Amino acid sequence: SGWLTASVVVRAVNDQIDKLLMPRLLSVGQLGTYNRPSGFVSQLKNRFFGIFDTILFPILSNVQDDMTKIRSAYNQVFSLLILLAASISFCMILVSDVIIAIFLGSQWEDLETLLHVMSLEIVFGAYRRICDCFIRSLGYVKMYFVTRCVSTITTILFVVVGSKYGIYGVAWAVIAAHLLDAFIKITYLNNKVRYSNSNYYKMLLSAFITPLILFCNCYGLKMLAGVNSLVCLCLFIILT
Repeated sequence: SGWLTASVVVRAVNDQIDKLLMPRLLSVGQLGTYNRPSGFVSQLKNRFFGIFDTILFPILSNVQDDMTKIRSAYNQVFSLLILLAASISFCMILVSDVIIAIFLGSQWEDLETLLHVMSLEIVFGAYRRICDCFIRSLGYVKMYFVTRCVSTITTILFVVVGSKYGIYGVAWAVIAAHLLDAFIKITYLNNKVRYSNSNYYKMLLSAFITPLILFCNCYGLKMLAGVNSLVCLCLFIILT
């Protein structure tokens, strides 16, 4: 419980580190602009991740001594939830103009590209959250704390560098830091559950490639043929 408590404290800082640093690195005005799409994505992400966090923890805790079941869950959970996270992220990109008009207001339509970038955080955030759930459920709580600390440090470094390119640089910096964090945790878990790294990345690729191909086709219809965003969204959901 001590390691978990410390991890929660570090996580609270880690999740807000970009917003804490931006007034110092950029300006309060740019922080306000950044917060508009970031807050929307964060709310959606937390609701989405909270669902499978609540369900997975007791299930994995009950089978933590059965490595066969753990490996089976490891494969199924990652492949299905990455497919779902990618689909949600691509749906947001397809209708980003509609989302901004409804939830933020038409005066913020210039933030559409920034919302595209931040929508990718749903995919990469899913990697981290699933890894966190496995690490906690299997009792590797000290490692959980260590990875949280490493993630906080790398996020600070990445945000400092990214801030030189404005709010878009900060957005990409956060994604890059979270992707690095996920890679460290995935490598650690693959070793613990004796799951081949090559098989793992093949599994992720197979889960990610289908929604990516469908998204590219639907986005092409939107940008090149001028098809309505909502029509493209419906087409993407049906095909997926």
